[in-house]
Amino acid sequence: MNIRLLPQNLINQIAAGEVVERPASAVKELVENAIDANATYIVVDIIDGGKDLIVVTDNGKGMSKDDLSLAVERHATSKLPKGDLMAIATMGFRGEALPSLGAISRLSLTSRTENETHAWKITIEGGDRSEPQPASHAIGTRVEIKDLFFATPARLKFLKTTTTESNHIAEIMERLALANPSIHFTLRDTKRTIFDFPKTDNVLERLTQIYGKEFKENTVFVIGERDDYKIEGYVGLPTYSRNAGTMQQFFVNKRSVKDKILSHALRLSYHDLLARDRFPVAFLYLTIPNREVDVNVHPAKSEVRFLDSGLVRGLMISSIKAALHQQGHQSAPIITDFALSKFKQEPTTLKQESSEIPERQHVGSSFFSTSKNEAPKTSVQESFKLNSFRAAPSFVTKNNIYEATINQDETEIVQFKPENFPENYVEHLSLEINDDMKLGRPLAQLHQNYILCQTSNGFLLVDQHAAHERIKYEQLKNNLLSQKLPRQALLIPEIIEVSSQEKALLLNAAEHLESLGLKIEPFGDDAIILRETPAILGEINAQKLIFDIIDELKTLEEPLHLKEKILDILSTYACHHSVRSGQKLSISEMNHLLRDMEQTLFSGQCNHGRPTYIELTLSDIEKLFGRR
Repeated sequence: MNIRLLPQNLINQIAAGEVVERPASAVKELVENAIDANATYIVVDIIDGGKDLIVVTDNGKGMSKDDLSLAVERHATSKLPKGDLMAIATMGFRGEALPSLGAISRLSLTSRTENETHAWKITIEGGDRSEPQPASHAIGTRVEIKDLFFATPARLKFLKTTTTESNHIAEIMERLALANPSIHFTLRDTKRTIFDFPKTDNVLERLTQIYGKEFKENTVFVIGERDDYKIEGYVGLPTYSRNAGTMQQFFVNKRSVKDKILSHALRLSYHDLLARDRFPVAFLYLTIPNREVDVNVHPAKSEVRFLDSGLVRGLMISSIKAALHQQGHQSAPIITDFALSKFKQEPTTLKQESSEIPERQHVGSSFFSTSKNEAPKTSVQESFKLNSFRAAPSFVTKNNIYEATINQDETEIVQFKPENFPENYVEHLSLEINDDMKLGRPLAQLHQNYILCQTSNGFLLVDQHAAHERIKYEQLKNNLLSQKLPRQALLIPEIIEVSSQEKALLLNAAEHLESLGLKIEPFGDDAIILRETPAILGEINAQKLIFDIIDELKTLEEPLHLKEKILDILSTYACHHSVRSGQKLSISEMNHLLRDMEQTLFSGQCNHGRPTYIELTLSDIEKLFGRR
């Protein structure tokens, strides 16, 4: 068979197969072009999930007649002014999107610069291009794609339903909006406006636009810098997690990317804070010198390659952990919201049995609604000042008789003597809440499992086992990892055959492995000998452990698996040696536990990611009683 050159239109169709997978891919390419054109307002209109029509309109700098003709030529771009492939400062530069789209659809471009009195329009249908014609249009560019894949009908068979394709487009647009909060983005179809995100001053406001106020209340700000590398963004508190990684986004130089190193670094940052089937919430933005990151790894520009992946991973882990450290014992407010939802009382339907029964509130009205004749609402503190109840003195001593007047006439006296109170109750009441007692003072133990605490602004309900489990685990981890781990020598050293490449990886990491209790040495050309293992692991499958470490060294350049196994054992030990459910605690013991929680990192959740306490403020309580 003779070798021959392919026709230009077929080359463009092949390129389209790499660049344009589905309508969302076309939207991504066109919107990125608008971003590179310095647009501040981008509107995307679609019909039938983008299969019938895609229109992208922007108010960017536009194109002249000559530029418009060049824009649809293969490998023509304005994004590499110096021709340096290692200094890419734009969203894309391959120069294949427009000619590729023109080869598989009916494409028209209309554009106008601020120096032109009118716009210019060019059309391409199945690869056949027209000459630029004068047109009417505002400053900026309008790209219209009709009948996507009409020239390659086989590709249409692989597209999904209209709803699915629309969702893919919305997802792409959300990512671009998150990367560019200073741009106004609108996505519409024939029936509705799918979303409209006005420009904002910062990333947090854009995140709030998309994910709501709940996101803002349950995340913490991350910032870190090392050399010329910088990371910023927001991560969720450990108790604000998901059962899938759908709320994890990474941006490198404003480009949304998928990267195993970044995903693994995020998982490591939350390793002992979440259950294995839970995923943290994270939106992280990395700024890296252009020459130290390759964004041209994948035709869709969704993957990157770092020159110094170890620096990126280390910066990310240290920055996230530092942000979470600052939160100390904080638990996610969403836990409180969930608890409050369980207190809501459903309105009851009352049967009117006679005309003498007073008229009830209208069906459908709020359970806590008040009529015009009712007294104004009062706060919790104010309610205790009403004349219908006069409280006894707040001080308590062992010899004091507690007196409370039930009504204004003082006709009935109820006496409470110290012997009627639980053990250590008087001791407890002598504790005053100060600014350092962020978790308040203990009031009582409920069902020998939960500790009820009063704070300066409400109360807490603490799970005693979960709280002590976290305290114990952090103590064990700090004590054990602050020094070299104890090792046990194998009675018969184990010889493990590996390839020369795998052997080199292991020997390069030998010093670090030894600090974790695993001692290896070279043995012949294609083998290593394992002489010592961490004592805490007990009996292990040494060969499986070695190959797990090799897999991590290949992808992440660090033996993380061994450390994770050690921490898992510490977590299990802490769980088995902490205060148990059903164990009775004195007031002093409960107070000691609360003070330890305040001094322990991540005490807002146990080792398995469950919350250790639930907080209700006075404002929350007033809402429950209809006072707000």
